[in-house]
Amino acid sequence: MNNNIAEKKYKKLSIQLTLNGLSFYSLDTLNNIPSAFTTIPIDVNQGLSFEEQVENIFTTQFNAEDFDSVNLIHMNQLFTAVPSSLFDKQHMNEYLKFSIKTLSIDKFAYDIIENHSIHNVYIPFESVNNIAKKHFKNVTYKHATSVLAKTLLDVSKNSYELQFYVHVQPTHFEIIITHKGKLELLNSFQYRTKEDFLYYILFVAEQLKLNPETFKLNFLGDITPEDELFKITYKYIRHVELIEPNMINNNDWNTNAIDYLKYFILLHS
Repeated sequence: MNNNIAEKKYKKLSIQLTLNGLSFYSLDTLNNIPSAFTTIPIDVNQGLSFEEQVENIFTTQFNAEDFDSVNLIHMNQLFTAVPSSLFDKQHMNEYLKFSIKTLSIDKFAYDIIENHSIHNVYIPFESVNNIAKKHFKNVTYKHATSVLAKTLLDVSKNSYELQFYVHVQPTHFEIIITHKGKLELLNSFQYRTKEDFLYYILFVAEQLKLNPETFKLNFLGDITPEDELFKITYKYIRHVELIEPNMINNNDWNTNAIDYLKYFILLHS
């Protein structure tokens, strides 16, 4: 880390990466002011590999000298949350193999969800980590669900009621359920249609014996009340709403509510 005050830029870059593209913003750490958010799609059918497109974006979009630190946030479904009391670094593949297919060449990583006794084990985009470390100084990385789970657990730690959160992305979504300050569920689901989307939410509610007439569902991510996903969910679950930013956000960010929810993970990374 750059400890020379005269050389510090007081800017942090956060990049959220999926196989379909990346989103990013920079933060003025002196004044706590975020830049505009940018999303760049990645399409491997255009002739360049995923890694080549990522490297091109890093080269053309960012001047590495502008930032003191870079947070790389991996968003994929290759993760599982493990109670810290059961975690053993030597057996990370054992935790994942029950929910996903792992390969002998896979590299495993983990995040510690601080203050909640959880280790989040995952397979990062290792090739992108290497590209980022070549391009930037002081790179750290973590899984998107680690950021999501910690932020929502911190918010709900004093609530004794069950909290049902759904974080929406264009092709997948995460369900995070907390109860009495503890994590009850953290999972990700792919969907193609609004019916797929609804099915998984109702399935989880049924497994947990939640009554659609009484429990409250909190949306965040890339969704608004005008979206079909919101409308179909509201048909079957009585209490559906978007998270109010002022219930979670303790920072004086000049960010509108739609962007705050859409880029929730980036802002809290």
